[in-house]
Amino acid sequence: MKSFSLNSSKSLTRQDYYQIITSVLMTILGGIILIRALFSGIFILTLLVGGGFLGLGIYRLSFIYRFLKGRKK
Repeated sequence: MKSFSLNSSKSLTRQDYYQIITSVLMTILGGIILIRALFSGIFILTLLVGGGFLGLGIYRLSFIYRFLKGRKK
């Protein structure tokens, strides 16, 4: 994912924080959509949208985790 690259310097920029926050919010929103779908009726569109947000959020958070883990070394 080339467009999602955290800054290689020691300090995080505002863009890095923005990407971290949106990734966390995507994960939360995807989970909420999937949980609400269970209570109100399971439709293919809600599963696709909720699963898409959840999957994309987790995918982006994995890049953030690897970056922060590599930065500590």
